[in-house]
Amino acid sequence: MLPRIKNQGFTLIELAIVLIVIGLLIGLGASLIGPLTKRAKVTETREAVKQAKEAVLGYVVKNGYLPSTLEEAGARKLDAWARDIQYFKASEIVSGDICGKNTTSIQINECTNTNCSVYLTKSNIAFIIYSTGEDGNGSCTGTSSPFYVREQGMPYNPPCSYTLTNPQYNYDDIVAYVSLDEIRALRGCPQPLTIVSPTVLPEGQEDSFYSYSLQAIGGKPPYTWTGSVGNGLTISQSGLISGTINVNNQPPNTGELTDCSSSLTINATVNDSAGSQSQTYTGTIPVKPKPLKIITENLPTGYMGTTYNVSLSGSGGRSNYIWSLYSGSLPSGLNLSTNGIISGSISNPSTGCDSSYISNFVVKLDDNCGQPTYKAFSITVNDSDCGGGSGGGGGGGGGGGCASYSLSISNQGNEKSFRIDSGTCINLENGGSSYLGGLSGGSILTIYRNSWCWDTILLQGTIQSLDSNGNCIVNVSCSGSSCTAN
Repeated sequence: MLPRIKNQGFTLIELAIVLIVIGLLIGLGASLIGPLTKRAKVTETREAVKQAKEAVLGYVVKNGYLPSTLEEAGARKLDAWARDIQYFKASEIVSGDICGKNTTSIQINECTNTNCSVYLTKSNIAFIIYSTGEDGNGSCTGTSSPFYVREQGMPYNPPCSYTLTNPQYNYDDIVAYVSLDEIRALRGCPQPLTIVSPTVLPEGQEDSFYSYSLQAIGGKPPYTWTGSVGNGLTISQSGLISGTINVNNQPPNTGELTDCSSSLTINATVNDSAGSQSQTYTGTIPVKPKPLKIITENLPTGYMGTTYNVSLSGSGGRSNYIWSLYSGSLPSGLNLSTNGIISGSISNPSTGCDSSYISNFVVKLDDNCGQPTYKAFSITVNDSDCGGGSGGGGGGGGGGGCASYSLSISNQGNEKSFRIDSGTCINLENGGSSYLGGLSGGSILTIYRNSWCWDTILLQGTIQSLDSNGNCIVNVSCSGSSCTAN
């Protein structure tokens, strides 16, 4: 007899245990569904933002300007939460060629701590793309420059107030951006147009020729310069600054300034042939006067018992000259004023014929700029009592029995000037007068309409010919624009 087989199933206890395990597994799986789903959406959105960035980057590298929308670049428009991916572009590069642009108006601040009290600033951003994340709030990233890239999970309340107490949102935006320089490099653009000339250019000298070429690099040559300097200088299209510096435009224009130094301001703009953004330049040219110099060469002969009046002349330096006697001595009776006039009446020791003599001395010219100049002179003094023989130093033109002549000039009206032969120029102000003695009859008097012995000649002739009275004295009166003698 075969044994009887007994069929046995799960007991109620065993079934209960199995059901409990299955319930635990189902509960655990249900709790993981949410986080796993969120992670998947975050990953998907990151890829969507990255793909949109690459699409826009490819578009601008190919075309030279940014697309107006993500769709135009062929990029995905929605994130994993079916919300629009945000796209903000620099207005400077939506047209034209990006190689002609050096800057943009978009700035991004990358936060380095949770409350974003410290951040790194990124300038010249071409475009920014971001998803507002699961919460759909992008107020902490922003919709205009400057944009912010914050730490993930930053607690805040709208619009973007950092808070640790019952925050409404935690920052979860997914952001990507590209700088202008990245695009220029990928497109193979040349170096940005840049002016490399220093802001302080080489020094120039008053009333002297000056030449300097402004320099730029990058962009696409040739460059075109525009701008202004003035005071005798111009800027050519090639960037050449040239001309004769004339800060002090008052005659005699021989290198004087009203101060010990001056400067000229240059304002210029350069453009390249690719249409790059113009670059502006502001610089200065230091200007110094020409070296201070005494230009009077020789002094005329003086005569005992007669008046003497000679103006010394200088050039360069600061125009407010100060003259002084540095060494030696002038003939007795003469003095040197601070404005450079040697004048007075030369002493006559006796009524007889005294011996001639020579006074040697050194004159100092200073302009209070720290570099005075010096020059040696001599004045030969003769005695007019010795007759024509001793007075003949002026040549045989004396004639008429005059060993020497005196000249008196008075002026009314506009300023005038005069000189004897090719000697020192003497200025006459309105109402001014001048008196010279010991002149040769062959000496030539020339009177000019303006100061500094230039422009129209009002009167000219030898001293002897102008002495119509034959008394060895020439009296000249000037009024307005005319002068008459005797």
